[in-house]
Amino acid sequence: MSAVALAQQDQTVRGPLRVDKDMFELAAATGGDFYFWAPGEFAAAKLQIPLHGEDVVLAYGTVDGKRVFEIPVESGVQELTLVAGIQRKDLAVLLRPDGTPERDAVQSYQHMTIAIVKSPPPGQWKLELQGAGTFAVTAHVKATASDFSPAERLAVAKDGSTIMGTPTVPYRIMTRGTDQNGAPWQRIESHLRQPVRFLALGDSYTIGESVAESDRWPNQLAEVLKTAKPQIIAKTGWTTDELNAAIDAADPHGPFDLVTLLIGVNNQYRGRDAEEYRRQFVGLLNRAIGFAAGKADRVIVVSIPDWGVTPFAAKRDRAAIARDIDRFNAINREEAGRAGAGYVDITRVSRARAELVAGDGLHPSAAMYAEWVKLVTPAAREALGPRP
Repeated sequence: MSAVALAQQDQTVRGPLRVDKDMFELAAATGGDFYFWAPGEFAAAKLQIPLHGEDVVLAYGTVDGKRVFEIPVESGVQELTLVAGIQRKDLAVLLRPDGTPERDAVQSYQHMTIAIVKSPPPGQWKLELQGAGTFAVTAHVKATASDFSPAERLAVAKDGSTIMGTPTVPYRIMTRGTDQNGAPWQRIESHLRQPVRFLALGDSYTIGESVAESDRWPNQLAEVLKTAKPQIIAKTGWTTDELNAAIDAADPHGPFDLVTLLIGVNNQYRGRDAEEYRRQFVGLLNRAIGFAAGKADRVIVVSIPDWGVTPFAAKRDRAAIARDIDRFNAINREEAGRAGAGYVDITRVSRARAELVAGDGLHPSAAMYAEWVKLVTPAAREALGPRP
């Protein structure tokens, strides 16, 4: 697609171009060319808007100073198209692989540079852009089929910068490598992806009492799934009603792609009624589904572990604790199934690997949480669906 920035300043005043923000964001989200026409320029230019092929560079953002954009061009490219614009353009130079400026194929405007290069020599082209304000740089090639070496996949932000680690902002996937002649090649997907948003609701087990933040099971799960850092609403000691009040206070803003709910151990520990737990759990489950945009299959209920096997419970009636835990888990499993949410049983491993306890003798260790993550991961992947 192509979008056009509408000039709004007085034609007699040279300065930053005022652009249509909605159109700019639409172009940025979909990989469209964005044209920074000053008043009267488009009609005078008599430019035929170029139809382009495969996307090589897509960058939209703001700058104050100079940025250099690399434009890899592989062997056999029939045409290279560049559209580069900025609110205040001080300099825009397209450099060929040998470092010399491209002049013949370049058309320069007050806020913009457009180049349509026929049969460009392969190698690393560069655009040097200097100025201030909102900018958009798009480069595309019309290419013939070619053999490429194994490619590198990178996450790239809207402004074209490489993202290190898990994306927490909208991003695109860029693929690059070399062709059969050793020339660089690069492609970038047109539409922006949104980072996966993960909300974890619970108590001490979710906040990771007695372990480091990175060792909490939601954080470990986010690392495995390559999602953004989870938003956690959880605190040691919370019961179902206390979690519900805390959600009101935190006021999380959905939608979330994944929501987990693990709650009830403190209801059991305090001797609260099982049917009260059911009513309050159902309310929390419904809220969790709401945070997932009404998609129950994006919600995972995690069973309550058995704290009766820990050293903390050495002088307590462990059999009675196990019966209570099983009764509460029967409720949350039943209600998860009724609502269409996912369900993961970590109670068994909490009993089978009782030695994996934190230093306080009660809460799970990082290693135990890692065991939970092994069980939750398949359900989480299913909830999130196919991801390229």
